[in-house]
Amino acid sequence: SDEVMECFKGDIEFKVRCHGSKAAKGQFAPASIIEFSVFPDEIEVLFPPHCMLRFVNIKSRSDDTFGKVTTIELEMTEFPCVWDVIGEQKWCEFEEWAERNSDFVDCRNRHHSVIVAVAGSISRPLTEGEADPIEVCLKHGASINEVCQETLKSALGVLARRLVATEDDVVEQLIIGELMSSLFQKGASPFLRGKDGVSVAEMIEKEAKLATLTNDFPTFGQGRWQYWIDDGVDGKKTDWYGYPAEANNNVEDAFEKWFTDQVSNSGTLESFQSGYFRYDVSFFRMEQTNTRTGKQRKIRRHEESLYDRAKRVIDILAAVSCKGLQNISM
Repeated sequence: SDEVMECFKGDIEFKVRCHGSKAAKGQFAPASIIEFSVFPDEIEVLFPPHCMLRFVNIKSRSDDTFGKVTTIELEMTEFPCVWDVIGEQKWCEFEEWAERNSDFVDCRNRHHSVIVAVAGSISRPLTEGEADPIEVCLKHGASINEVCQETLKSALGVLARRLVATEDDVVEQLIIGELMSSLFQKGASPFLRGKDGVSVAEMIEKEAKLATLTNDFPTFGQGRWQYWIDDGVDGKKTDWYGYPAEANNNVEDAFEKWFTDQVSNSGTLESFQSGYFRYDVSFFRMEQTNTRTGKQRKIRRHEESLYDRAKRVIDILAAVSCKGLQNISM
């Protein structure tokens, strides 16, 4: 309970992911000892001998008492290591991991970034049945402009440096180019600087291999924006939801201003209006904040293809047509 956790509160926490009570035969799993405990409210468990733990990540958050609290995230070694899965490009297995561990995919406040690691590993075309691992990351709440705290590089920055370093592998060059184009359209910023102090925008100006990437910059006015719901507000299930048309135009205008101003400061906010509420939005963190309630939500952008736009128009016309026929029949 929260009351019990308060008693053990400190500035360093350990969080261990392990099998539940239905672990298979031969698997090591902690057992509940509530019925034997003098303090059953503490919900204690006992790990058997030979349990081995693996480091996964480090997460930081603010605390009113301790200032900064660091959480060391661990898991039992019987689980596949996500960093190995990414490095070996086992994308079906990665998708399964992300479904089970959605809260680990968003690495905004973590030391290591899953989406940046994915960008550093992709080097082959996807096979049938494999989901795009970048899309998997975004689906589960990763930020397109997330920065790995170890290298200070975003996914876009990693791909740009890989493209410059790639010499003879034409297939890998094409894959990286397509990935960078997709990231631009989803709102990735070329103005964030890596640990070497160089931004992707500066690399594009200097490197011949990157010169054509300016053609892949976002097409302003065509972005479709979505926000993430995970608190059941208005009875909505956990998922991404599209902005209403007016709000979508407002946030797209704010995004265009942010992008064309070449803003790289993570603290810079743009504002837009949606109905009764006004929002501050950080395109660096891909988050919006309700200025009245303080509620924060993740956001994301994608551009419709010509096919998607045509299909949407056809669907709208069909809906209008059906509504008109219903009115006539009445």
